[in-house]
Amino acid sequence: MIVLQAHQDMVCEARSGVVHDFSTGIAVETDGDWLTSRDTTLGADDGMGIALITGVCGAIIDSAPVSSSAGHPPLELLFTANEEAGMSGARGLTPGFLRGRLLLNLDSEREGFFTVGCAGLRFAEISLEARSISPPGRNAVAAFTVEIRGLAGGHSGTDIHRGRANAVILAARLLLFLAKRCDLHLVDIKAGSAPNMIARDAVLTVSIPVSDADTLSAAVVAADGRFRDEFALTDPQITLTCGPAAATSAAVFTAEATSRLSELLLALPHGVLRVFDPPDRGIVHTSVNLAGCETSGAGPSARTVRIFQSFRGAASEDMDQAGKRIEAVAKLAGARASFSGDHLPWIAKTGSAVHERAVRAYRKALRTLPREEFAHGMLECGVIADRIPDMDMVSTGPTIEGPHAPGERVSVSSTKRVAEFLAAFISAGGR
Repeated sequence: MIVLQAHQDMVCEARSGVVHDFSTGIAVETDGDWLTSRDTTLGADDGMGIALITGVCGAIIDSAPVSSSAGHPPLELLFTANEEAGMSGARGLTPGFLRGRLLLNLDSEREGFFTVGCAGLRFAEISLEARSISPPGRNAVAAFTVEIRGLAGGHSGTDIHRGRANAVILAARLLLFLAKRCDLHLVDIKAGSAPNMIARDAVLTVSIPVSDADTLSAAVVAADGRFRDEFALTDPQITLTCGPAAATSAAVFTAEATSRLSELLLALPHGVLRVFDPPDRGIVHTSVNLAGCETSGAGPSARTVRIFQSFRGAASEDMDQAGKRIEAVAKLAGARASFSGDHLPWIAKTGSAVHERAVRAYRKALRTLPREEFAHGMLECGVIADRIPDMDMVSTGPTIEGPHAPGERVSVSSTKRVAEFLAAFISAGGR
C-alpha cells in the first residue's frame, strides 16, 4: 500500500499596501512557464501537492473501474492541516491511522530532486520588560510613524542563506540611527508577520520634540539611501517613509529602554550558523530567523516587548546550541526566553524501499535519474516519522520559487514532469 501526502494550508501574505481577502481566491497570472500571483502568495506550497495527487488519482479512476486496483497497489491519500503553523495535523497521527508504510510526500520545491532528509524546527519567544514613562504634554512633542517596506522576505528555511534584509534588524538599526539625531522615544513597534518568514515590513511609532521634526524626516531619508545601497542586489524595493501619527496616550519607552531593545534585536542571532561540509556546497545545516517583534501593554511604568524567532538544524544538538545562544543573549539584556515546537529532523531510512521504487519510476517516466538533496525547510516527514516510526518516506515536488512571499511562482513544465513521475510511481510500472 502506498501513501501519498501533502498539506492543505498555505501562508497568506500580500504586498505592502495590498488588502486581499484570501477566502475569495487568488488572482493567478501566467508568465511564460510560470504560474504566479503578483501581489500575494500563490499557495503552490502546498496546493500543487494536493493538485498532483488528486489529478493523477482522478485520471486513474477515469481510466479504470473504481473497484479495480489492476495496475497499481492500494492507495491512501493523506491531506494534513496546519503545516505552516505548528503541524498539528501531522502531529495528530497515530500508528493505526494509516495502513501503508511507504509514503511519498509532495511538498518539496525542486523538480528533479528527491528530498531524503530535512532540518528540524523550533520556536523562541523573548519577552523584555522595558521601562516606560507617561508621554510629555502634547504641545511639546509630536508622534511620527516610520515605515520600512518593500523587502523581499521569503521562506525562513529555503531563503535564509540569500543574505536578504530583515525588517526587524533594519528597525533596530534605524532606531539607533535616529536616536543619535533626535530626542527620540519609542512608542510602538510591529515588525514581521510569521515565524516561518523572513520579516518584510516594520512599522515604528516614535515620539520626538516638535522642534526635531525636520531632523527626523531628514534622518529617515538618509537611512533610506543607506539601506537601498546596502541591499541593492537582494532587496531593491526597500522604502522608508515618515509621516505624522495620531496622538497617543500610551506610555513611551525611555531613551535607555529604546536603546536596550534595539541592541537586543541586533545581538540576537539571525541567519546561517553552520553549513554542511564541504562548505562550498552551500547547504545550510543550522540557522536562526529573527521573525518578528511587537509591543504590548500601555504602561505607565513598564511595557512588554515580544520578540519571535524560529531556528532550524539538521541535528537536535545543533538546535540545542542555537537555543542556548538565544537564551544567553536574552538574559544579558534582562529578558526571558521561552521555547516551543520541537519538530525533529528527518533522515530517510537506509535501504529505503520507497526511495528505490521512486527512482525506478522516475527513470521509467523521464528517462533520467533524479538527484538527492537535504532540505533546510521543514517537511512533515519529521513529524510523521516521530508518530509512525516504521514509515518509509521520500519527498519530491515541482519547482517553486519564492514560497511564503508575494510573487511566489511555480513552473508549469516541472509540474507536468512530476505528474508523469507520479503516475509511473503508483502504477505497476513503478515496481
